[in-house]
Amino acid sequence: MSNAKHVRLRRRRFVGITTALVAIAPLSAAGAATTAPFITIIVSSDSITLTQASTKAGVVAFELVTGGTDAHEIDIVRTDLDAGALPLKKNKQFNERAKGVVVVKEAVKVASGGRKLFSAKLTPGNYVLADNLPGHYGRGEHVALLVTK
Repeated sequence: MSNAKHVRLRRRRFVGITTALVAIAPLSAAGAATTAPFITIIVSSDSITLTQASTKAGVVAFELVTGGTDAHEIDIVRTDLDAGALPLKKNKQFNERAKGVVVVKEAVKVASGGRKLFSAKLTPGNYVLADNLPGHYGRGEHVALLVTK
């Protein structure tokens, strides 16, 4: 192998490794430096569960994990209404424009058996995490979340 070809191969490897490290570094730094709460949301065909029912205010990281055979979505709603008492439309979706309902994060969608990471900035108060695909909220896919100071 000629010296010039050897240098080109080494340069490609260096660029490839550097690119990989640059891509990973922000994730590692964010993971090590952040104290942001992390909540896993588990959605099945008739319920939603959280790994914790309350968290501190600020940027909250979520992982949405779906089960069953349907796709699911999560809306994060600030409200003082009970999780199962959001006003409904005819198709059993909750009414996103109803009085007392403020959608903070809308429609994080995941296919059946999928996972998705996302975050939302939450202020202290009461929240409902709900699947608002047609019929899903009405069959029990909602849960309360308390955000404290």
